[in-house]
Amino acid sequence: MKLFLGFLLVTFIFFGSTLSEVRKKFEQASKSKEETISFYNALHSYKGKDATMLAYQGASEMLYSRYFGAKETRKKLLISGSSKIEAAIQSEPSNAEIRLIRFIIQENLPKVIAYNRNLTEDKKSILNLYSQQTKEVKMLIKKYSQHSKGFTASEKEKFN
Repeated sequence: MKLFLGFLLVTFIFFGSTLSEVRKKFEQASKSKEETISFYNALHSYKGKDATMLAYQGASEMLYSRYFGAKETRKKLLISGSSKIEAAIQSEPSNAEIRLIRFIIQENLPKVIAYNRNLTEDKKSILNLYSQQTKEVKMLIKKYSQHSKGFTASEKEKFN
């Protein structure tokens, strides 16, 4: 029993630090091609079932598609990435972090890609779920909202 609890604790600690690292890589990914590659490589081989990690994996594929492959490859990455994000939201519809990931991707993709139908829904969920989030997730929401065109000034104030 002690061995099992020890294993769970080690797994939890490892996973927690991995999620924190992925969050940082996600924030950095939009800054350069190299950061995008790093983010994609960190998640490319992820095979777990955690919905938040799958949403980040989907986001990494969508960001990666900006730089790599022929048109058909980019299209496949966009479809695969959006499918993973949608599956993550289906799995955990009340997860504000996953909603934020989709909101960020949809707000920043070119309109021609037509993956932007959930902005209002996600913003509403983020605003409603904000108070229940961990400190780290609250910081992500606050940082992103400050430069987002999708949040009004009064909505941004709610994150302070």
